[in-house]
Amino acid sequence: MRSGSLVTKSMILALAAVGVGMGSLWGRFNAAAAPDQGSSSHSATPPKPAVVRQARALSAPSLTMNDYGLSAPPVVAKASARPPSVPTGEQRPTSKDTAPLVLLPPRLVAQGAGLSESPPRELRVELGKFVVFKGRDLKSVVVGDPKIADVVVLSSQLVLVTGKSAGTTQLFIRDATENREHTVIVQDQNRVVATEVEEALRVPGVKVSLIKDTLLLEGDVADEKALQRAEQLAKLFAPNVINLLTVQQQEESLESPALAKQITEALQIEGVTVRVINKSAILSGTVASDEEKTKAEQVAAIYTPNVISLLKRKPLSAEEIQQTIGDENVTVRLVRDWVILEGSVTTEQEKQQAETAAALTGLQVLNRLQLPSTDVADETLAEQIRQTLNLPNIKVTVTKGSVLLTGSVAGEDEMKRATELAKLLSPNVTAALDVEDPPQVRVEVKVLEIARTDLDHFGFEFPPLNSDGGTYVFGEQAVNGPIVRQTPAAATVQAFAQNNNTRLLSSPSTTVRSGKEAKINVGGRIPIPSTTYGSQGTGSGVLQQSVDWQEFGVILTVTPTVDRSGNIALKLQTEVSEPDFSLAVNISGGLVPGFKTRSCDTDVLVRPGELLVIGGLIDRQTRKTVVKFPILGDLPVLGALFRSTRFQEGDTELVILVSPTQVGAAAG
Repeated sequence: MRSGSLVTKSMILALAAVGVGMGSLWGRFNAAAAPDQGSSSHSATPPKPAVVRQARALSAPSLTMNDYGLSAPPVVAKASARPPSVPTGEQRPTSKDTAPLVLLPPRLVAQGAGLSESPPRELRVELGKFVVFKGRDLKSVVVGDPKIADVVVLSSQLVLVTGKSAGTTQLFIRDATENREHTVIVQDQNRVVATEVEEALRVPGVKVSLIKDTLLLEGDVADEKALQRAEQLAKLFAPNVINLLTVQQQEESLESPALAKQITEALQIEGVTVRVINKSAILSGTVASDEEKTKAEQVAAIYTPNVISLLKRKPLSAEEIQQTIGDENVTVRLVRDWVILEGSVTTEQEKQQAETAAALTGLQVLNRLQLPSTDVADETLAEQIRQTLNLPNIKVTVTKGSVLLTGSVAGEDEMKRATELAKLLSPNVTAALDVEDPPQVRVEVKVLEIARTDLDHFGFEFPPLNSDGGTYVFGEQAVNGPIVRQTPAAATVQAFAQNNNTRLLSSPSTTVRSGKEAKINVGGRIPIPSTTYGSQGTGSGVLQQSVDWQEFGVILTVTPTVDRSGNIALKLQTEVSEPDFSLAVNISGGLVPGFKTRSCDTDVLVRPGELLVIGGLIDRQTRKTVVKFPILGDLPVLGALFRSTRFQEGDTELVILVSPTQVGAAAG
């Protein structure tokens, strides 16, 4: 510390305590000790101790001569200007022998300057200051790092240690009684002063730095009062103080132990800790499962709207992981943060499932599960598929995980079922199955003109369609008419046939294998000429004429499928298409009509003996068109209907009856 710059209450004038003549004693000591500073280990000259501080003391007691065991002021013996005579044969005294003897009081012990009769094991010296301590018949004194601390042996009983640079080193002393080792800590003077000021201030959160003759205060204090107190006290130690202290933002503590206790009692989950701060419940600890974690959060939300969940799932034990995997051939070991799976499984899928189950713990997984040889694995998979299918006529072959199904099944449904079950066990399945004597279905169709009064009598009701039914050239527009299912079929058809108001227009039929598509066209085809310009290969502008055939009449596309119970799943598309000359166009001098099309699609299950009744496919506009274009009466099937006077007057309706029946060996 610079003399006159920083004066603390802890500083005392050591020379005043010793008595008169102490200042001249130090001056004589410095002058007399100068000739002995030739060696490198004793090169440091102790600074002039004009002011000595006693650390951590606000005041120092008055010291007297008796306090140091002296009856007179300290005496320094000077070397005489002329060396005394030496008898012949005796050695002349050396400069060490003639060095001045400094008699310092034994209680002058301080951090910075002083004398210690028994130095502590940890010796602190300020940078640029020295400490003098006393020994007994010193033999040797060695310092570990002379760059940090320098040692000067003043006599066989006094040693001076000077701090040269901040750091720590060791000091070894050997005297007549023992060998001692001391730790020398050299501290920066500014930092030491700053620390002492911090301790003197006793204001929490204040950090003091000393820059030249200025104290810098930094940190956070509790309130404005503490800030002002720190600054006022700092000015007692230095004339210049820079105050960079800030006042902490005090947050109002709203912790509610009572509410936290209520939530804890409601949870009844061991290992969960609850705190309520600022109306927010903070849950921490471990739970046994995700369900328990969710329950804790929901219960806490009943008491407070804000819930912060820090809950973690309790790590599963090796036995619990083993139970989760559920395979006795798999062994589980827990090693630190790893789950180690050992043993054997039959398929790669089982290996992945075990690893997925182990990963639920949140730990890293080391999968050492072994798979059997390829042949064993394939045979094991094949046996699993056989047991699952339970169909003796199917042969299962597995090659490197790929499954081949061969043999025969009773029908399409059984083949589909076998394929789907096999894919549950292996993704690569090829079904090369034959259907044994597949059932056949006979589809009979009746196209009738029936009086509306008879339809009402037998319970059929076909609401009138929109008279503006959609039509366009070379196209189709679907208009779904109602479908009514009635039983028994034979009685219904017979009742229609015996009635004079019913006329059979057509009665086609076909036979098709179960699951296959059949098409019935009750009508005909009209040629439609078309012209193409610039056809490829003929050159631009060259005419190419062709003919397209447009079907008309009653067109049915049916796909029957027989199930195990003998019922028939019938997928039916019904279309009634007729030429519409009101939309005719002239192409190359010929009149090409447009077409009016009405259709319905359905997918129904028909039991044995049942039939489908389809109607409502011809509207009033068609009747008007027939009157306007009599040529429509020449069309096959529909022409007979269009020529009917009763149809033109709206007294009859076009009705289509569909009756599927299973035939062949399987029908028995």
